[in-house]
Amino acid sequence: MDKREASSYSPIRINTVIVTYFEPEFDPWRSHLGASFPFAAAAHPLLFNATLGALAVCTGMGPRRASAVVTALGLDRRFELRGALWLSSGVAGIDPEVGSLGDALWARRVIDGSVGYFVDRAEDSFPSAWARLNFTGLIPLTCSHPFCATGASDAEIGAEGLVFELDNSLTTWAVMLTAQTQLPDSATLASGRMPFGQLYPEAARPPKVHAADTLSSQPVWVGAAAARWARAWVRYWGGPEARLGTTAMEDSAVVLAISLLDRLGVADSRRVLSLRAAANFCLQPPGEPISKLAIAFAATSQAKGLGGRLWQPGRDPVTGAAAANAVAVALQVVHAVARGETPQPLPR
Repeated sequence: MDKREASSYSPIRINTVIVTYFEPEFDPWRSHLGASFPFAAAAHPLLFNATLGALAVCTGMGPRRASAVVTALGLDRRFELRGALWLSSGVAGIDPEVGSLGDALWARRVIDGSVGYFVDRAEDSFPSAWARLNFTGLIPLTCSHPFCATGASDAEIGAEGLVFELDNSLTTWAVMLTAQTQLPDSATLASGRMPFGQLYPEAARPPKVHAADTLSSQPVWVGAAAARWARAWVRYWGGPEARLGTTAMEDSAVVLAISLLDRLGVADSRRVLSLRAAANFCLQPPGEPISKLAIAFAATSQAKGLGGRLWQPGRDPVTGAAAANAVAVALQVVHAVARGETPQPLPR
């Protein structure tokens, strides 16, 4: 676009930007957002619905790719995004202490789980007391042991960008709007949750909409010991009211990118929602070895289209069900935003 074109160009006002991360999350939006725009920063064109003012992007998986693509979209002069609501919508793992397969969880906090330093647990020189502190190897950067007794300070949190408290009025509005959504149950979901039911009552029920916190980390992790660490990490960074709900990869990077776009005056970081629907539990069924879960996890990842393979929905029906639930819940917000029903963000 040359200077003459730029001066006469009127960008398209967007009400909602839907951020997804791979094809199982992105493809269900095609039936709702029929138009498209080319977008060289991502593998797929942007989807668009002019009536709703809704734009959807598929960033690709992982925090680095997600933050880069969101930044590129935020700087795209074809779109007016300063008043847009950014809606991160995808699938995730879920803590069976908190929820069940197919659940759709709104995040009150987005917490980064990748920033720290790693101490080899195989070493026999670390204090035995560390084992009682959910030590898995990752230690906060400013701590000399797994979790500092005083918890994370506001200065530490702000400097590292490790905790994002999403606008409470906006998140509460989204929860109230969607809480009565009847999410479909199935024999596949029931079979997947059955081994967890006796030990974890919340994991035994059919899916529903609720809220908790989401943990973002570059590595995809599974296992009971890792889950204990994740619960402690979320409480350490988020405070005593924080509670691990879902675990995914990209949300903290996306919220950070939007925060930086806010500084440039092209986005509003107060207008961010994070929604994740549960496609798996973050630990193995009681009594099963972690190696069995790792094998199943690798097979599921192949079915999802990772490692250069095409997504095969029939081979991973739980991910398909979770992705459909995320869209069903998120779409209610998209329509409400188009009607102008969102609460005003808190003053800066």
